[in-house]
Amino acid sequence: MSPSHLVVRRLLPEGAVLTVAVDDTLFKKVTVVWYALHGHRPSDASDRRERARWYTTKTYPSVSDMGAKLRRVIAARFLPTSPGRPTNQEIRAVQQAWAAASLDTAA
Repeated sequence: MSPSHLVVRRLLPEGAVLTVAVDDTLFKKVTVVWYALHGHRPSDASDRRERARWYTTKTYPSVSDMGAKLRRVIAARFLPTSPGRPTNQEIRAVQQAWAAASLDTAA
């Protein structure tokens, strides 16, 4: 057993809840590394200027910009995509199904 486990066992009563605070510096570092390896695009700073016009002289993305991009990438993986416009064939198939259903109920 590690010394840290022994200290925790000695200081906390049995069954006590232990809350661990994590320094957000680690998350910032991971975000910057992700951005450097996978997220960087040369147009990121100009895209940010387009979305936030008060950044008229922004030339490099901030850590906050990197985090926002990482959140968008993660969200895009888990949120459903837009189905887009139906094709004419799909529209006709639905119309035919409706027509067939109305004929079935009329009989």
